[in-house]
Amino acid sequence: MFDSVLFAVVAATLIRWLFFEAFTIPTPSIENSLLVGDFLFVSKFHYGARTPMTPIAAPMVHDTIPFINKRSYSKWPQLPYFRLPGIENVEKNDIVVFNWPADTVTKFFDRSAVGLRKPIDKKSNYVKRCVGTPGDTFSLKDGVVYINGKELLLSDRAKLQYNHTIYSRTGVPTQLLKQNGSTEYNRSYVLRDLSSEDQIKALLPYLVAYPEKNTDGTITVKATQKGLPTKVLAEFQINAQEVSEYNVVANLTLGGAEALRHTTGIDSVVRQIHREPEAVYGNRKNWNGDNMGPIYIPEEGKSVDLDLNNLPLYKKVIEEYEKNTLEVVGNEIRINGKPVTSYTFKQNYYWMMGDNRHRSEDSRYWGFVPEDHIVGKPVFIWMSLNQNEPWGLHKVRWERMFTTVSGEGQPVSYLKYFLILLAGWFVFDYFRKKKRAVKS
Repeated sequence: MFDSVLFAVVAATLIRWLFFEAFTIPTPSIENSLLVGDFLFVSKFHYGARTPMTPIAAPMVHDTIPFINKRSYSKWPQLPYFRLPGIENVEKNDIVVFNWPADTVTKFFDRSAVGLRKPIDKKSNYVKRCVGTPGDTFSLKDGVVYINGKELLLSDRAKLQYNHTIYSRTGVPTQLLKQNGSTEYNRSYVLRDLSSEDQIKALLPYLVAYPEKNTDGTITVKATQKGLPTKVLAEFQINAQEVSEYNVVANLTLGGAEALRHTTGIDSVVRQIHREPEAVYGNRKNWNGDNMGPIYIPEEGKSVDLDLNNLPLYKKVIEEYEKNTLEVVGNEIRINGKPVTSYTFKQNYYWMMGDNRHRSEDSRYWGFVPEDHIVGKPVFIWMSLNQNEPWGLHKVRWERMFTTVSGEGQPVSYLKYFLILLAGWFVFDYFRKKKRAVKS
């Protein structure tokens, strides 16, 4: 019995290392191309499997042992990075799973958050779209990616989303936003006839802003697109009525925004474009999440001229990823104690971005993804659960099950073919066992 269990664990570990690993999409940064609640098979052999860099670790888990919430690995020893040959390289447009270079998730969109220090292969797993490969020059102009001076053309499966401001004199119905593909917007409710503070306290975990008291004694609250849970409203006998706001900010694809503009009752739909400086990678003046660059993406064996102006772009590469000492003395840059005016890169780097442009922690904020951080390529969605639906048949996105991630045209579900094969196997197995029983 023990030998069988040990064999199963070893076999599963080898498959997970060399061929496929299961992942899920936890955040909306790449919606609507991949959705929160999509369960993926990620291929390790497309880009080549990495040999383990952290050899002493619990099998079948990433960085934490479930339930006891303890570290699943030993930081010592650490083996050097090595990748087995793959069948393809990371290309522009690929959706890629990688270890987050910023280290690990502490709090999304919190620029002051300090991550834990983990080995490369135990850093948190991220999934983004590759928009820049080694040797490219990346620029972002009004939210549009340019590579080597030309607009990057994405596949028709890439569903880019941007925040839009929607205005209607009669109010913007949240159902209309949902019908046009928005996955992030706030919903407003008016609460009446409240009789205790406990009612408000029960709603606080679901609110995005503190309740506002109105002159007529009612209270206005704002929730996410999930709304207020009916179970909580019923349990605490809360009289809540949803109201349509005149101004709503929601993420939409360009196609969804255009459809909304032609909807009766909608007065305007304007895509938001950041103009003010933001804290983005490189710390350049006037850069922000919609406008930045040009940025040269490092290529193994290629050199870049170094000066105090572009040093912030490559400082992390030189120090952290390629293990050099770096110091600035006056106007002089010193690497490993020697004055330099250029630097030659030791490995390839990539620029990754989420398709949900205004709700994505990506290379715009923490920079390049080193080649040794690349995990694999998502190839297959085997399950998809809608996080905004209660448990039941409606929670499963049946049309997304057993669909491929890459390719052209609308994804096609192969679920029915799988079920036919599965039924065929059970029929075959039934008659096989029956035949054996007759012989015996």
